[in-house]
Amino acid sequence: MTSESVSKDDDTAAGHTVNAPQGPSWKPVARSSTHELVINAIEEQITSGSLTVGDPLPSERDLAAKLQVSRAAVREALRVMESLGVVVSNVGSGKSAGTFIASMPKEALS
Repeated sequence: MTSESVSKDDDTAAGHTVNAPQGPSWKPVARSSTHELVINAIEEQITSGSLTVGDPLPSERDLAAKLQVSRAAVREALRVMESLGVVVSNVGSGKSAGTFIASMPKEALS
């Protein structure tokens, strides 16, 4: 130990506070998960007018390939959007099967 480190330790041990230099101030950063990026991509298509109420979305597989993300990310994005009432998903086969744009509520697209 150097005499400098001993004197700092002695000051702290004696109840004196040592003023440390101020470090940088950190602020939280925005994080985006992949499913949020998928939601943003779908919302962008809705707000641009490319998709309107009643329009079908591509299948999970096609949408994942087009956006270059996993199907799990697409699935999670669709679950979130369905809970917000933006899309509706129907299982089965035929014209009514698939995921469709249900509405465009402002609070869901903000």
